[in-house]
Amino acid sequence: ARHRSMDESGNYVIRDAFRDVLDKFPVGSRVIVKGDLFTNSLRYLQQCEGRRTDVELVDQAMLTYRWFVRVQGRNFPSFAWPGTHYHPFEETGFSMRDLLLANLGAGRKPVFMLGGWNPQDPSVPGSYVHVPWGVADLVAPAEDPHERWDGSIWSWHKECEERELRPRVSGLPGHHAGDRWEAVVFSDSCDIPAKEALHFLNHALANGDDLRALEMAEGMMSDHVEAGLRVKPHHYRNLGIARSRLLTHPVHN
Repeated sequence: ARHRSMDESGNYVIRDAFRDVLDKFPVGSRVIVKGDLFTNSLRYLQQCEGRRTDVELVDQAMLTYRWFVRVQGRNFPSFAWPGTHYHPFEETGFSMRDLLLANLGAGRKPVFMLGGWNPQDPSVPGSYVHVPWGVADLVAPAEDPHERWDGSIWSWHKECEERELRPRVSGLPGHHAGDRWEAVVFSDSCDIPAKEALHFLNHALANGDDLRALEMAEGMMSDHVEAGLRVKPHHYRNLGIARSRLLTHPVHN
């Protein structure tokens, strides 16, 4: 009786969005994934559609099991494993910093994260940072977040624009409401401009209130807030910080 209202046969929101996410990784990328939505969606595309199998996807949660590296490690030939399992507080285990130290460096394939750091692992802050890459993030050394782009935040921004990293999110308005998985994808997609604006803001604050970066951060965040798509409290806060810095900037005034 309720088939018409419950019919999901035309719902391809998750498939279409994650096709875009997967396709935008550089050839041979390594991606550390966390969370059911990200992990299962990308695994489906690789295993069932044979899509972008050059990208190595490692499940952050599975790395915590002692058997995973021993049994499955050979299936990720581009990764080096600095211990038996992912656990920063157990003997023979490794932290996320250990894993990144073993896998990042000149000439190595890039490492991305999708789903964020493990908040219980204190090893990363100060050593590595996230550089926005659509809904994912490129992992980079804290001392030079833009080393992939010869140290230029503007080259990073240009590549992001050229690659069109925001995934297309189709579907009916009802697909984007409530606590559905589709709503999560829609929210994450809407948040990309705010992520990039925050990256410019952090860069400006870390480099003596760099005026050009401040203006970019303020402009991007203003556009995001005015668009009104999934605007969150911290977006207003970041916009306020950017505007206050510009108002007191001697060159800007």
